[in-house]
Amino acid sequence: MNSRVWLFYPGCNLTVFKWVNKVYLWEKVESCGYFEITYLKLCREKTVFRGINPINLDVKGRVALPAKYRTRVTDRCDGHMVVTVHPFDRCLLLYPLADWELIESQVNALPNSSSRQARRLQHLMVGYATEVDLDAANRLLLPATHRDHAELEKHLILVGQGQKFEIWSEARWTSITETYLSESFDEDASVELINLSL
Repeated sequence: MNSRVWLFYPGCNLTVFKWVNKVYLWEKVESCGYFEITYLKLCREKTVFRGINPINLDVKGRVALPAKYRTRVTDRCDGHMVVTVHPFDRCLLLYPLADWELIESQVNALPNSSSRQARRLQHLMVGYATEVDLDAANRLLLPATHRDHAELEKHLILVGQGQKFEIWSEARWTSITETYLSESFDEDASVELINLSL
């Protein structure tokens, strides 16, 4: 992913900015003359994951990432991801590594001495966070502890949720969807939700 370039700019400091393979890279040059610059990863272009996808869990605990996401995941994180448990539902959360690191820093910054909910997020989300990498066949190995937490069997649902995915058992996803549809929308809806134009 690194890109190298020779620069010449006498008597002056430089700050170099460039998009390379959808990654915003930068390096500051503090003096003059010829310099070999290895661009540094600063931030990545936002990637949005959306859609509901039936997937299967194999006997070794692996799932294959659907083809439509593979290029975006590779561009976003080179296949390096983090899987953890959802703190409020029996499902898993799957993040590109860079996105997870932002979430993790926010969760760890919460004042856990006075907030039970903060401790809940830290113990569950951060505690279960595990790095997983796409293999050559575009599969991810889900740890047994995570599979047990989400009660995953062979048939799963992968749900795109913007910057992350959720992984549900097919039976639980069907059940929770039916529950959503049977509930009155305004039971606990905020003004913003009620006024949302869909």
